[in-house]
Amino acid sequence: MRSAWRVLGSVMDVVENAVAIATGVTIISVLVYGAIIRYILKGSFPEAQELTWISYTWMVFIGSSIAVRHGDHPLVSLIRSRRGALYNALLYLLCVAFIAAVLYAAAITPRILLEQVTSVMRLRMWYFYLGLFVGMSFMLVRYITKVLRLFAR
Repeated sequence: MRSAWRVLGSVMDVVENAVAIATGVTIISVLVYGAIIRYILKGSFPEAQELTWISYTWMVFIGSSIAVRHGDHPLVSLIRSRRGALYNALLYLLCVAFIAAVLYAAAITPRILLEQVTSVMRLRMWYFYLGLFVGMSFMLVRYITKVLRLFAR
């Protein structure tokens, strides 16, 4: 069972790192390209807003999972370090409940919202929601793993 969690954790690490790098490079490239087009070539790059929007959405949710992997939010960690394992378990379980609620709310999102398209590139909105599902699912797995580790001690 432990090896399955390790393999899952390793796969999530690879996906998180790849997405974080890809979204970071995409945002920087799009913004630089947009600036060159606008200020040097006096043209326009209308896709820039949507490309940075989708990249940023993915970066936020995957970045949140990376933050959980590396030890949670710093302010919560300051409080948590002074408490015991029961307090840590309670915090983690609250995080699990919150993430599960967000995932449920996103899952019951009306289909019409998912079928909508962006105005310039005509991207379906589910591309954006997929970042939420992937990032929050990874966070859920990471928090469940932390809870299991606390109770395994």
